[in-house]
Amino acid sequence: MGKYFPAAAIATAAIIFAAPVFPATSTNLMDMMDQFDRLDKQDFQAAIDKANACTRARNFPCSTSELAKAAKAANSGQDKNALLAGQKNLENEKQQLANEIRRAEEERQAQVRRVEQETRAQVRRDEEREARIWREEQLARANEDRQSTREYNAAIGAQILQGAAENAALLNKIDRQTNAAIRNSNRVLAAQAAERDRARAEREDREANRRRDAERERAARAEAERSSARARTAESQPELPKYQPQVVTIPSGRQTCPPGSSPARQANGVHVTIPPTAYCVKDPQNAAANGTALRQTTTNNSTPTNDDRLVASTHKAEMSAPSSSNSKKQEKKIEWGPVQLEAIAICRQSAKSGKWECNGALDNQTIVDEPTLESALSRQHCSGGTWAAGGPTIKGVQWDAYRCGHSLGAGDYDVAKKHGLITARRSYICPKNQPSDGRCTTFYDGQDKR
Repeated sequence: MGKYFPAAAIATAAIIFAAPVFPATSTNLMDMMDQFDRLDKQDFQAAIDKANACTRARNFPCSTSELAKAAKAANSGQDKNALLAGQKNLENEKQQLANEIRRAEEERQAQVRRVEQETRAQVRRDEEREARIWREEQLARANEDRQSTREYNAAIGAQILQGAAENAALLNKIDRQTNAAIRNSNRVLAAQAAERDRARAEREDREANRRRDAERERAARAEAERSSARARTAESQPELPKYQPQVVTIPSGRQTCPPGSSPARQANGVHVTIPPTAYCVKDPQNAAANGTALRQTTTNNSTPTNDDRLVASTHKAEMSAPSSSNSKKQEKKIEWGPVQLEAIAICRQSAKSGKWECNGALDNQTIVDEPTLESALSRQHCSGGTWAAGGPTIKGVQWDAYRCGHSLGAGDYDVAKKHGLITARRSYICPKNQPSDGRCTTFYDGQDKR
Protein backbone atom coordinates (compact mmCIF):
# COMPACT_ATOMS: atom_id res chain seq x y z
CA MET A 1 0.00 0.00 0.00
CA GLY A 2 2.94 2.29 0.56
CA LYS A 3 3.42 3.13 -3.09
CA TYR A 4 -0.27 4.18 -3.41
CA PHE A 5 -0.15 6.50 -0.41
CA PRO A 6 0.26 9.79 -2.39
CA ALA A 7 -2.76 9.00 -4.55
CA ALA A 8 -4.74 8.01 -1.46
CA ALA A 9 -3.80 11.26 0.25
CA ILE A 10 -4.93 13.33 -2.73
CA ALA A 11 -8.20 11.41 -2.96
CA THR A 12 -8.81 11.81 0.77
CA ALA A 13 -8.19 15.55 0.62
CA ALA A 14 -10.56 15.91 -2.30
CA ILE A 15 -13.27 14.01 -0.44
CA ILE A 16 -12.80 16.11 2.71
CA PHE A 17 -13.09 19.40 0.81
CA ALA A 18 -16.18 18.11 -0.96
CA ALA A 19 -17.83 16.82 2.23
CA PRO A 20 -20.64 19.39 2.37
CA VAL A 21 -21.78 18.44 -1.09
CA PHE A 22 -21.26 14.61 -0.91
CA PRO A 23 -22.26 13.08 2.43
CA ALA A 24 -21.25 9.50 1.44
CA THR A 25 -17.51 10.21 0.96
CA SER A 26 -16.40 8.13 3.99
CA THR A 27 -17.71 5.00 2.35
CA ASN A 28 -15.86 5.81 -0.87
CA LEU A 29 -12.62 6.42 1.05
CA MET A 30 -12.82 3.04 2.72
CA ASP A 31 -13.45 1.40 -0.63
CA MET A 32 -10.39 3.09 -2.08
CA MET A 33 -8.25 1.98 0.87
CA ASP A 34 -9.47 -1.56 0.40
CA GLN A 35 -8.59 -1.37 -3.27
CA PHE A 36 -5.07 -0.14 -2.42
CA ASP A 37 -4.65 -3.00 0.05
CA ARG A 38 -5.77 -5.48 -2.56
CA LEU A 39 -3.29 -3.99 -5.06
CA ASP A 40 -0.46 -4.28 -2.50
CA LYS A 41 -1.53 -7.84 -1.80
CA GLN A 42 -1.53 -8.65 -5.50
CA ASP A 43 1.94 -7.09 -5.97
CA PHE A 44 3.28 -9.01 -2.97
CA GLN A 45 1.81 -12.28 -4.17
CA ALA A 46 3.11 -11.71 -7.72
CA ALA A 47 6.61 -11.00 -6.38
CA ILE A 48 6.50 -14.11 -4.15
CA ASP A 49 5.29 -16.29 -7.03
CA LYS A 50 7.95 -14.97 -9.38
CA ALA A 51 10.65 -15.39 -6.70
CA ASN A 52 9.60 -19.01 -6.15
CA ALA A 53 9.60 -19.61 -9.90
CA CYS A 54 13.10 -18.12 -10.20
CA THR A 55 14.23 -20.26 -7.25
CA ARG A 56 12.91 -23.42 -8.92
CA ALA A 57 14.72 -22.36 -12.10
CA ARG A 58 17.83 -21.71 -9.95
CA ASN A 59 18.04 -18.14 -11.16
CA PHE A 60 19.24 -16.86 -7.81
CA PRO A 61 19.78 -13.19 -8.78
CA CYS A 62 16.15 -13.07 -10.02
CA SER A 63 14.93 -14.69 -6.77
CA THR A 64 16.84 -12.20 -4.66
CA SER A 65 15.45 -9.25 -6.64
CA GLU A 66 11.83 -10.46 -6.41
CA LEU A 67 12.10 -11.21 -2.69
CA ALA A 68 13.36 -7.67 -2.17
CA LYS A 69 10.28 -6.35 -3.99
CA ALA A 70 8.03 -8.59 -1.91
CA ALA A 71 9.67 -7.35 1.29
CA LYS A 72 8.66 -3.78 0.40
CA ALA A 73 5.01 -4.81 -0.15
CA ALA A 74 4.70 -7.13 2.90
CA ASN A 75 2.27 -5.65 5.45
CA SER A 76 0.59 -8.40 7.41
CA GLY A 77 2.08 -11.22 9.46
CA GLN A 78 0.90 -13.69 6.85
CA ASP A 79 2.85 -11.76 4.18
CA LYS A 80 5.98 -11.82 6.31
CA ASN A 81 5.62 -15.56 6.86
CA ALA A 82 5.27 -16.05 3.12
CA LEU A 83 8.34 -13.85 2.58
CA LEU A 84 10.36 -15.91 5.09
CA ALA A 85 9.22 -19.10 3.38
CA GLY A 86 10.40 -17.75 0.02
CA GLN A 87 13.77 -16.79 1.48
CA LYS A 88 14.06 -20.23 3.08
CA ASN A 89 13.28 -21.87 -0.28
CA LEU A 90 16.02 -19.77 -1.88
CA GLU A 91 18.60 -20.82 0.72
CA ASN A 92 17.54 -24.47 0.48
CA GLU A 93 17.78 -24.38 -3.30
CA LYS A 94 21.27 -22.84 -3.13
CA GLN A 95 22.35 -25.51 -0.67
CA GLN A 96 20.82 -28.23 -2.85
CA LEU A 97 22.65 -26.84 -5.89
CA ALA A 98 25.93 -26.85 -3.99
CA ASN A 99 25.28 -30.45 -2.87
CA GLU A 100 24.43 -31.48 -6.43
CA ILE A 101 27.60 -29.85 -7.71
CA ARG A 102 29.64 -31.63 -5.05
CA ARG A 103 27.98 -34.98 -5.74
CA ALA A 104 28.44 -34.49 -9.47
CA GLU A 105 32.12 -33.76 -8.95
CA GLU A 106 32.50 -36.80 -6.71
CA GLU A 107 30.69 -38.97 -9.24
CA ARG A 108 32.84 -37.60 -12.04
CA GLN A 109 36.01 -38.36 -10.11
CA ALA A 110 34.73 -41.84 -9.25
CA GLN A 111 33.88 -42.42 -12.90
CA VAL A 112 37.36 -41.25 -13.91
CA ARG A 113 38.91 -43.65 -11.40
CA ARG A 114 36.74 -46.51 -12.66
CA VAL A 115 37.69 -45.75 -16.24
CA GLU A 116 41.38 -45.58 -15.31
CA GLN A 117 41.19 -48.87 -13.41
CA GLU A 118 39.36 -50.56 -16.26
CA THR A 119 41.88 -49.16 -18.74
CA ARG A 120 44.81 -50.44 -16.68
CA ALA A 121 43.14 -53.84 -16.29
CA GLN A 122 42.51 -54.03 -20.04
CA VAL A 123 46.12 -53.04 -20.75
CA ARG A 124 47.34 -55.78 -18.42
CA ARG A 125 45.08 -58.34 -20.08
CA ASP A 126 46.29 -57.26 -23.52
CA GLU A 127 49.92 -57.42 -22.45
CA GLU A 128 49.46 -60.88 -20.92
CA ARG A 129 47.70 -62.13 -24.05
CA GLU A 130 50.41 -60.72 -26.32
CA ALA A 131 53.13 -62.21 -24.10
CA ARG A 132 51.42 -65.60 -24.17
CA ILE A 133 51.07 -65.48 -27.97
CA TRP A 134 54.72 -64.44 -28.32
CA ARG A 135 55.90 -67.32 -26.11
CA GLU A 136 53.83 -69.81 -28.07
CA GLU A 137 55.21 -68.50 -31.35
CA GLN A 138 58.76 -68.61 -30.03
CA LEU A 139 58.32 -72.18 -28.81
CA ALA A 140 56.85 -73.30 -32.13
CA ARG A 141 59.59 -71.57 -34.08
CA ALA A 142 62.23 -73.12 -31.83
CA ASN A 143 60.78 -76.60 -32.34
CA GLU A 144 60.69 -76.17 -36.10
CA ASP A 145 64.17 -74.69 -36.44
CA ARG A 146 66.06 -76.80 -33.88
CA GLN A 147 67.49 -79.24 -36.41
CA SER A 148 68.47 -76.63 -38.97
CA THR A 149 69.94 -74.52 -36.19
CA ARG A 150 72.28 -77.34 -35.13
CA GLU A 151 73.58 -77.76 -38.67
CA TYR A 152 73.94 -74.02 -39.09
CA ASN A 153 75.76 -73.73 -35.77
CA ALA A 154 78.21 -76.42 -36.80
CA ALA A 155 79.06 -74.58 -40.03
CA ILE A 156 79.31 -71.28 -38.23
CA GLY A 157 81.56 -72.86 -35.59
CA ALA A 158 84.00 -74.03 -38.22
CA GLN A 159 84.08 -70.58 -39.81
CA ILE A 160 84.58 -68.99 -36.40
CA LEU A 161 87.53 -71.24 -35.61
CA GLN A 162 89.16 -70.42 -38.92
CA GLY A 163 88.53 -66.71 -38.48
CA ALA A 164 89.83 -66.85 -34.90
CA ALA A 165 93.12 -68.33 -36.06
CA GLU A 166 93.50 -65.64 -38.72
CA ASN A 167 92.58 -62.90 -36.24
CA ALA A 168 95.09 -64.25 -33.70
CA ALA A 169 97.90 -64.02 -36.22
CA LEU A 170 96.86 -60.49 -37.21
CA LEU A 171 96.57 -59.40 -33.56
CA ASN A 172 100.04 -60.73 -32.79
CA LYS A 173 101.47 -58.66 -35.62
CA ILE A 174 99.58 -55.57 -34.43
CA ASP A 175 100.79 -56.14 -30.86
CA ARG A 176 104.42 -56.29 -31.98
CA GLN A 177 104.07 -53.06 -33.96
CA THR A 178 102.19 -51.37 -31.11
CA ASN A 179 104.77 -52.38 -28.50
CA ALA A 180 107.59 -51.02 -30.66
CA ALA A 181 105.74 -47.71 -31.08
CA ILE A 182 105.06 -47.54 -27.33
CA ARG A 183 108.73 -48.16 -26.49
CA ASN A 184 109.81 -45.42 -28.88
CA SER A 185 107.20 -43.05 -27.43
CA ASN A 186 108.34 -43.87 -23.89
CA ARG A 187 111.94 -43.05 -24.80
CA VAL A 188 110.86 -39.68 -26.22
CA LEU A 189 108.69 -38.94 -23.18
CA ALA A 190 111.50 -39.91 -20.79
CA ALA A 191 113.93 -37.58 -22.59
CA GLN A 192 111.38 -34.75 -22.46
CA ALA A 193 110.71 -35.40 -18.76
CA ALA A 194 114.45 -35.37 -18.00
CA GLU A 195 114.83 -32.06 -19.84
CA ARG A 196 111.89 -30.59 -17.90
CA ASP A 197 113.35 -31.84 -14.61
CA ARG A 198 116.74 -30.32 -15.42
CA ALA A 199 115.16 -26.97 -16.33
CA ARG A 200 113.01 -27.05 -13.21
CA ALA A 201 116.04 -27.85 -11.02
CA GLU A 202 117.94 -24.92 -12.53
CA ARG A 203 114.97 -22.60 -11.91
CA GLU A 204 114.68 -23.84 -8.33
CA ASP A 205 118.40 -23.33 -7.74
CA ARG A 206 118.25 -19.80 -9.11
CA GLU A 207 115.16 -19.05 -7.00
CA ALA A 208 116.81 -20.52 -3.88
CA ASN A 209 119.94 -18.43 -4.46
CA ARG A 210 117.80 -15.33 -4.95
CA ARG A 211 115.87 -16.05 -1.75
CA ARG A 212 119.10 -16.66 0.20
CA ASP A 213 120.61 -13.41 -1.08
CA ALA A 214 117.45 -11.51 -0.19
CA GLU A 215 117.37 -13.13 3.24
CA ARG A 216 121.00 -12.23 3.87
CA GLU A 217 120.30 -8.65 2.81
CA ARG A 218 117.26 -8.44 5.10
CA ALA A 219 119.24 -9.98 7.98
CA ALA A 220 122.10 -7.52 7.43
CA ARG A 221 119.70 -4.56 7.37
CA ALA A 222 117.89 -5.84 10.47
CA GLU A 223 121.18 -6.39 12.28
CA ALA A 224 122.35 -2.89 11.36
CA GLU A 225 119.06 -1.43 12.58
CA ARG A 226 119.23 -3.44 15.82
CA SER A 227 122.85 -2.39 16.39
CA SER A 228 121.95 1.24 15.83
CA ALA A 229 118.94 0.92 18.14
CA ARG A 230 121.05 -0.77 20.84
CA ALA A 231 123.64 1.96 20.61
CA ARG A 232 120.98 4.68 20.90
CA THR A 233 119.32 2.87 23.81
CA ALA A 234 122.62 2.32 25.63
CA GLU A 235 123.50 5.99 25.28
CA SER A 236 120.09 7.29 26.41
CA GLN A 237 119.42 4.94 29.39
CA PRO A 238 121.58 4.48 32.51
CA GLU A 239 122.73 1.02 33.41
CA LEU A 240 120.48 -0.48 36.07
CA PRO A 241 121.18 -3.49 38.27
CA LYS A 242 119.45 -6.59 36.98
CA TYR A 243 118.32 -9.64 38.82
CA GLN A 244 120.60 -12.55 38.02
CA PRO A 245 118.82 -15.89 38.21
CA GLN A 246 120.77 -18.89 39.35
CA VAL A 247 122.00 -21.08 36.53
CA VAL A 248 121.31 -24.69 37.43
CA THR A 249 123.07 -27.58 35.71
CA ILE A 250 122.93 -31.29 36.32
CA PRO A 251 126.46 -32.73 36.29
CA SER A 252 127.18 -36.02 34.64
CA GLY A 253 128.90 -37.47 37.73
CA ARG A 254 127.58 -38.05 41.25
CA GLN A 255 127.90 -34.96 43.55
CA THR A 256 130.27 -33.21 41.11
CA CYS A 257 129.87 -29.81 39.46
CA PRO A 258 131.72 -28.20 36.51
CA PRO A 259 134.34 -25.51 37.12
CA GLY A 260 132.79 -22.19 38.20
CA SER A 261 129.75 -23.94 39.80
CA SER A 262 129.03 -25.33 43.26
CA PRO A 263 126.49 -27.85 44.55
CA ALA A 264 123.18 -26.22 45.50
CA ARG A 265 122.29 -26.29 49.19
CA GLN A 266 119.05 -25.97 51.09
CA ALA A 267 118.57 -23.50 54.00
CA ASN A 268 119.79 -26.11 56.49
CA GLY A 269 122.99 -26.64 54.48
CA VAL A 270 121.99 -30.03 53.00
CA HIS A 271 122.90 -30.55 49.35
CA VAL A 272 119.95 -30.73 46.91
CA THR A 273 120.43 -34.03 45.11
CA ILE A 274 118.62 -36.32 42.77
CA PRO A 275 120.74 -39.48 42.78
CA PRO A 276 123.08 -40.14 41.19
CA THR A 277 123.65 -36.44 40.35
CA ALA A 278 123.38 -33.05 42.10
CA TYR A 279 122.00 -29.57 41.31
CA CYS A 280 124.78 -27.09 40.55
CA VAL A 281 124.60 -23.28 40.60
CA LYS A 282 126.94 -20.70 39.10
CA ASP A 283 129.38 -19.05 41.47
CA PRO A 284 128.52 -15.37 42.19
CA GLN A 285 131.68 -14.01 40.59
CA ASN A 286 131.00 -15.88 37.32
CA ALA A 287 127.38 -14.74 37.28
CA ALA A 288 128.48 -11.09 37.66
CA ALA A 289 130.80 -11.45 34.69
CA ASN A 290 127.87 -12.37 32.49
CA GLY A 291 125.69 -9.42 33.60
CA THR A 292 126.75 -7.09 30.81
CA ALA A 293 125.94 -9.64 28.11
CA LEU A 294 122.56 -10.35 29.69
CA ARG A 295 121.67 -6.63 29.78
CA GLN A 296 122.71 -6.27 26.17
CA THR A 297 120.49 -9.19 25.16
CA THR A 298 117.56 -7.71 27.10
CA THR A 299 118.08 -4.35 25.36
CA ASN A 300 118.05 -6.06 21.98
CA ASN A 301 114.84 -7.86 22.79
CA SER A 302 113.15 -4.63 23.95
CA THR A 303 113.95 -2.71 20.74
CA PRO A 304 111.03 -2.91 18.29
CA THR A 305 111.85 -3.83 14.72
CA ASN A 306 110.22 -2.48 11.59
CA ASP A 307 108.03 -5.58 11.41
CA ASP A 308 106.86 -5.05 15.01
CA ARG A 309 106.00 -1.42 14.29
CA LEU A 310 104.15 -2.48 11.12
CA VAL A 311 102.06 -5.05 13.03
CA ALA A 312 101.26 -2.51 15.75
CA SER A 313 100.18 0.14 13.25
CA THR A 314 98.08 -2.40 11.36
CA HIS A 315 96.35 -3.50 14.56
CA LYS A 316 95.71 0.15 15.47
CA ALA A 317 94.20 0.82 12.04
CA GLU A 318 91.97 -2.23 12.38
CA MET A 319 90.80 -1.09 15.83
CA SER A 320 90.05 2.43 14.57
CA ALA A 321 88.16 1.25 11.46
CA PRO A 322 84.38 1.54 11.82
CA SER A 323 82.46 -1.71 12.05
CA SER A 324 80.71 -2.63 8.84
CA SER A 325 77.81 -4.08 10.76
CA ASN A 326 77.11 -0.69 12.39
CA SER A 327 76.91 0.99 8.96
CA LYS A 328 74.19 -1.33 7.68
CA LYS A 329 70.73 0.14 7.59
CA GLN A 330 67.98 -1.85 9.17
CA GLU A 331 65.63 -3.39 6.68
CA LYS A 332 62.41 -1.42 6.42
CA LYS A 333 59.31 -3.29 7.46
CA ILE A 334 56.79 -3.93 4.68
CA GLU A 335 53.61 -1.87 4.98
CA TRP A 336 50.61 -3.87 3.71
CA GLY A 337 47.49 -2.59 2.02
CA PRO A 338 43.92 -3.84 2.48
CA VAL A 339 42.95 -7.50 2.03
CA GLN A 340 41.51 -8.23 -1.45
CA LEU A 341 39.32 -11.09 -2.69
CA GLU A 342 40.35 -13.34 -5.55
CA ALA A 343 39.38 -12.34 -9.09
CA ILE A 344 36.82 -14.65 -10.76
CA ALA A 345 35.99 -15.05 -14.46
CA ILE A 346 32.97 -16.80 -15.99
CA CYS A 347 33.14 -18.41 -19.45
CA ARG A 348 30.95 -20.29 -21.90
CA GLN A 349 31.52 -22.03 -25.24
CA SER A 350 29.21 -21.53 -28.18
CA ALA A 351 27.63 -24.81 -29.23
CA LYS A 352 27.36 -23.54 -32.81
CA SER A 353 30.80 -22.00 -33.49
CA GLY A 354 32.83 -23.70 -30.75
CA LYS A 355 34.39 -20.36 -29.78
CA TRP A 356 34.59 -18.91 -26.28
CA GLU A 357 33.31 -15.87 -24.40
CA CYS A 358 34.52 -14.81 -20.93
CA ASN A 359 33.54 -12.04 -18.54
CA GLY A 360 35.89 -11.12 -15.74
CA ALA A 361 38.05 -8.21 -14.66
CA LEU A 362 37.23 -6.21 -17.81
CA ASP A 363 33.70 -7.61 -18.35
CA ASN A 364 33.82 -6.30 -21.92
CA GLN A 365 33.50 -9.33 -24.21
CA THR A 366 30.15 -9.04 -25.90
CA ILE A 367 30.58 -11.54 -28.74
CA VAL A 368 31.81 -15.12 -28.81
CA ASP A 369 35.02 -14.70 -30.82
CA GLU A 370 37.91 -16.25 -28.87
CA PRO A 371 39.28 -19.47 -30.43
CA THR A 372 40.34 -21.09 -27.14
CA LEU A 373 39.40 -20.95 -23.49
CA GLU A 374 42.91 -19.80 -22.55
CA SER A 375 42.80 -16.85 -24.95
CA ALA A 376 39.40 -15.83 -23.59
CA LEU A 377 40.69 -16.02 -20.00
CA SER A 378 43.83 -14.05 -20.89
CA ARG A 379 41.64 -11.35 -22.34
CA GLN A 380 40.14 -10.92 -18.84
CA HIS A 381 43.57 -10.94 -17.05
CA CYS A 382 42.84 -14.52 -15.90
CA SER A 383 45.52 -16.47 -17.75
CA GLY A 384 45.90 -20.00 -16.37
CA GLY A 385 42.59 -19.83 -14.49
CA THR A 386 41.36 -23.01 -12.79
CA TRP A 387 37.79 -24.32 -12.95
CA ALA A 388 35.62 -23.84 -9.86
CA ALA A 389 32.13 -25.02 -8.98
CA GLY A 390 29.22 -22.58 -8.78
CA GLY A 391 29.05 -21.09 -12.27
CA PRO A 392 25.91 -19.00 -12.95
CA THR A 393 23.05 -19.52 -15.37
CA ILE A 394 22.56 -16.35 -17.44
CA LYS A 395 19.53 -16.12 -19.75
CA GLY A 396 19.16 -19.89 -19.66
CA VAL A 397 22.83 -20.53 -20.56
CA GLN A 398 25.15 -22.26 -18.11
CA TRP A 399 28.49 -20.50 -17.54
CA ASP A 400 31.56 -22.00 -15.84
CA ALA A 401 33.48 -20.17 -13.10
CA TYR A 402 37.30 -19.94 -13.07
CA ARG A 403 39.64 -18.79 -10.32
CA CYS A 404 42.30 -16.35 -11.62
CA GLY A 405 44.95 -16.89 -8.91
CA HIS A 406 45.35 -13.18 -8.06
CA SER A 407 43.42 -10.42 -6.35
CA LEU A 408 41.05 -7.94 -7.95
CA GLY A 409 43.01 -5.05 -9.44
CA ALA A 410 42.23 -1.36 -9.43
CA GLY A 411 39.02 -0.80 -11.40
CA ASP A 412 38.38 -4.53 -12.02
CA TYR A 413 34.80 -5.82 -12.12
CA ASP A 414 33.81 -8.25 -9.36
CA VAL A 415 31.94 -10.79 -11.50
CA ALA A 416 31.30 -13.08 -8.52
CA LYS A 417 29.52 -10.28 -6.67
CA LYS A 418 27.69 -9.10 -9.79
CA HIS A 419 26.16 -12.52 -10.51
CA GLY A 420 25.83 -13.72 -6.90
CA LEU A 421 28.20 -16.68 -7.30
CA ILE A 422 28.60 -19.11 -4.42
CA THR A 423 32.16 -20.04 -5.43
CA ALA A 424 34.69 -20.05 -2.58
CA ARG A 425 37.31 -17.30 -3.05
CA ARG A 426 40.81 -16.95 -1.64
CA SER A 427 42.13 -13.74 -0.02
CA TYR A 428 45.23 -11.81 -1.12
CA ILE A 429 47.19 -8.82 0.20
CA CYS A 430 49.44 -6.30 -1.61
CA PRO A 431 52.29 -4.09 -0.35
CA LYS A 432 51.10 -0.54 0.22
CA ASN A 433 52.28 2.45 -1.86
CA GLN A 434 54.00 0.36 -4.52
CA PRO A 435 53.35 0.94 -8.24
CA SER A 436 51.32 -1.95 -9.66
CA ASP A 437 47.95 -2.79 -11.19
CA GLY A 438 46.76 -4.13 -7.83
CA ARG A 439 46.57 -7.75 -9.02
CA CYS A 440 48.89 -9.25 -6.43
CA THR A 441 49.47 -12.97 -5.87
CA THR A 442 50.51 -12.96 -2.19
CA PHE A 443 48.15 -15.19 -0.17
CA TYR A 444 46.83 -13.48 2.94
CA ASP A 445 47.87 -15.26 6.13
CA GLY A 446 47.84 -12.40 8.61
CA GLN A 447 50.91 -10.50 7.35
CA ASP A 448 49.44 -7.16 8.44
CA LYS A 449 48.99 -8.46 12.00
CA ARG A 450 52.63 -9.45 12.51
